[in-house]
Amino acid sequence: MGIRNYLGVNIMAALGKLKNKIAMLEYVKIDSDEFLKAPESGFYLQSKDSSGVISGCRIFIKEDEPYLPASENLKGEYKNFRTLNDLEKKYGPAIKDIPSVKIPGVKPTLPGKKFEDGDVAILAHYSADKELVFIHLKMK
Repeated sequence: MGIRNYLGVNIMAALGKLKNKIAMLEYVKIDSDEFLKAPESGFYLQSKDSSGVISGCRIFIKEDEPYLPASENLKGEYKNFRTLNDLEKKYGPAIKDIPSVKIPGVKPTLPGKKFEDGDVAILAHYSADKELVFIHLKMK
């Protein structure tokens, strides 16, 4: 089942479903946000503002320390996307550019482009060669 299918699901229910399927699954709470992190499986799920409902997820297309690429099954409908051009063919031109941010002492964030698919925003972050590194999905 693709990770996108967990959007809108209670995070504890998702933990219950995934804990026997994903070898290294970590639950983390930071302030009012909750995460299910699976670096070795190439994704994380996020619930914001103490809602308990998954409103975002990140699917890794390429390795980005400490995350490995997600399996084709976990990538779901995004399994054939490798470049920004692939996304533009499916969703049309990006609606927004996301700049790289440089924070002292930390490697810069990757630039990205925002696309929309119904009630989901797709933030595609890419490397210098325009290959996708990860796709972040957010419920609108």
